[in-house]
Amino acid sequence: MSFYSLKYRLEFDDVIEDEFNDYKLEIHKKYDDGETPDSIVELTGTNSPVVINYNLTKDNIFAPIRSSYLDISIYHMDGMANDQFWDLYITQDDGFKVKLYKGADLFWNGWMGSSLVAEEQISSPYRVKLRAYDGLNLLKKTPFFDTTEVFQATANQFNDRYGYPKVKDVITKCLFNTGLIDNPTNQIISVIKIKNGSSTGTTLADDYFLDDTRIHHTSFLNGESDGMNCFEVLEMVLDSLGATIYQRDGNWCIVRISDLTQFDKNSPPTCRRDWYWVDVANPITINKTTSITEFTQASTYYTEDVPFFQIDGASSMTFQYPMKNVTIKQDNDHNFITTNHLDSINDLGATDPSGVLLFDEWEPLYGNGGNGIQEAVVLRDNDYNNGTDNKRLDRNLPKSLIEADAGTDSVTWKNKQPCLKYPVNHKTIKKQIDYTEFVDNDASGNPRYNYYSSGIVFSLKLRPLVDTSQTILTDDQYIMIPFTLRLEAANTNTIGAYDLTTVNISTLPENSAYFASFYDDSGVIKPFVQKTRKVNEFQDVKLHVQEHLLNNFDDPNAPSGITESCELEARIYGGFLWDDTTSDRDDTFSDRYDVTYTDIKASPTVTKWKIEPEKQEYTVEQSSIYSRVESYTVKLGSNICTTGKNCFIGFEHGTNNALLSFDNWDIVYRGGNTIQHIVALGHMLLYRIPIRRMDGTHYGNYKYGDRMVYDSGVNGSSGKFFPMGVQMDLRNARTTFSGDDLMNNYGFNVSFSRKIKWMGANNISETVDY
Repeated sequence: MSFYSLKYRLEFDDVIEDEFNDYKLEIHKKYDDGETPDSIVELTGTNSPVVINYNLTKDNIFAPIRSSYLDISIYHMDGMANDQFWDLYITQDDGFKVKLYKGADLFWNGWMGSSLVAEEQISSPYRVKLRAYDGLNLLKKTPFFDTTEVFQATANQFNDRYGYPKVKDVITKCLFNTGLIDNPTNQIISVIKIKNGSSTGTTLADDYFLDDTRIHHTSFLNGESDGMNCFEVLEMVLDSLGATIYQRDGNWCIVRISDLTQFDKNSPPTCRRDWYWVDVANPITINKTTSITEFTQASTYYTEDVPFFQIDGASSMTFQYPMKNVTIKQDNDHNFITTNHLDSINDLGATDPSGVLLFDEWEPLYGNGGNGIQEAVVLRDNDYNNGTDNKRLDRNLPKSLIEADAGTDSVTWKNKQPCLKYPVNHKTIKKQIDYTEFVDNDASGNPRYNYYSSGIVFSLKLRPLVDTSQTILTDDQYIMIPFTLRLEAANTNTIGAYDLTTVNISTLPENSAYFASFYDDSGVIKPFVQKTRKVNEFQDVKLHVQEHLLNNFDDPNAPSGITESCELEARIYGGFLWDDTTSDRDDTFSDRYDVTYTDIKASPTVTKWKIEPEKQEYTVEQSSIYSRVESYTVKLGSNICTTGKNCFIGFEHGTNNALLSFDNWDIVYRGGNTIQHIVALGHMLLYRIPIRRMDGTHYGNYKYGDRMVYDSGVNGSSGKFFPMGVQMDLRNARTTFSGDDLMNNYGFNVSFSRKIKWMGANNISETVDY
């Protein structure tokens, strides 16, 4: 074990008349247990002993990371040993902890950086220059995953059973590694005014977003047993929310700057505070999070208004170009089985049906005393062939498979049989486009109106596992592999029944519609069946799944209240032997076979059964004639399905019930968004008309995050500038400031148009209004 003890101390006042703020810089050295701490060395500062610098990782106000560092300038005095500061020069990353106080309050903290130290080679006294960092730099050296327990998504304090940690826990785990763990009261201040529109327990004022939103942990895997570092994870999460992080008063502040503009400019929105790190004394991987949260806290935790007092030269004002449209680009993963990249091979269904399963999302149904279907997860390459030696062990290959292990029960074709089902709380799909009208005539020649959705493409790979030394298929024999899809629509009570279409997409005529029998849990299952003679090798299966309004209407406007959302349920089964010469649908089949599934996906079809989207672009556009167009690529966002990586999933507040993930996100004055559109709207809200950027020097007190008040506003702005790049010379009370004038969007009715461009194979695309 080790501990920190004060080694160097520097005290100084600023030059503000009638104030003379007391500053104290402390440098604490790391010692091993049993070591005797060195005597405290009092330092002498130069005329500008401490300067705080805040940098942007990207050259715009939306840069997610506002890292900071201290430039420390002191003297090597007469009487000091020649090697007085050598321990600072050769320190490790955690060798010296730096704390800066203003009065009795912590103002900034971080770590000494050994690589940026300089001293003059002259007789004492001479200047020595040091630099300390805020801890965000350490995240680049810290892997996000550091135990196999997290890789395997076992249930623990950090990962729930499904491997979907809260966004809050992802962020706090990253910030834990900046080194604030020594002080349980260090806080994370957040202002993210996004709300899950389907969750009755949340309000925009309470900031429940970080608790009620989750993301699958495999989103942070680079490849096989290779995860991102904490800096990459933190930057990716914040970037995908349009949020920014900076240190203030020793705390981490996470702010969506555009949200500040939607509240009264004189009353910034409240924030939430998370603090008290779990198990501070002995931190481990699964508890790098906080345990206390308070809502509706004062805005002074992250910002205050500071009247701009110009003293050194003139400040400059430049007008920033307004935006015509903003496009967020994203690839989406629609996979029901999230792609993993692990080396191990586990078959837990046949050898260990104890319930200790990696993918517990899939639930065994209709089992009979353990003899029915059992769940198995097989982490091996898709090209793996049973009974051969040509196993491919290449790194970074998708290896996530789920296996339906057939038990000893026989199969009755029309009756329920053991299967694996994906549970309700991770299956919701949202419609993206309107219903298509299908018109035919009744016996009297009058038109009848049917309506059906453009639906989704349900695709998977399956492989029947057959011991060819015991079973050789004749020309009349096949392995029959059933699986069922159930599409349950919302808001259907008053407008008629809905049906499920399961049609093999390879045989679907372009201008025809097919409707399957009504599926009901209480009745007979009529599954789709894949008939194959290929064994021990994967084959692709694609189905077109759509919802159909069965009622015939005389009025084409009748179904105005048709479903707003639908839930897709997938059930997979083992296979059984079918013989064309002897088998009948009413038979009972005793020859059963395990079947392995992978790449189970549900993708929307946005042109009539033609496009299976691979990429999406989410655009927000205004009608005013401006020329500036911005495009951003994000890795995380919402998805049509509450599964898969790179997908924010909303949960009902205080429960483990997943909610619609596609377009139920709300911000102030605007509901029913995708997360991607919210990010685009954030950009538009800040630059919907020309606004000012100020570069100048302020005289007086300042803390990063403070809004520099210049005037009462110009062209619809607030006259309050939010910081970008900032340099604070504390002793001389000079703040070199660069920042943008915030819009005054309070009460502004967001009237921008929103679109989604769906892009598929062969450069086919379609843009739809949203």
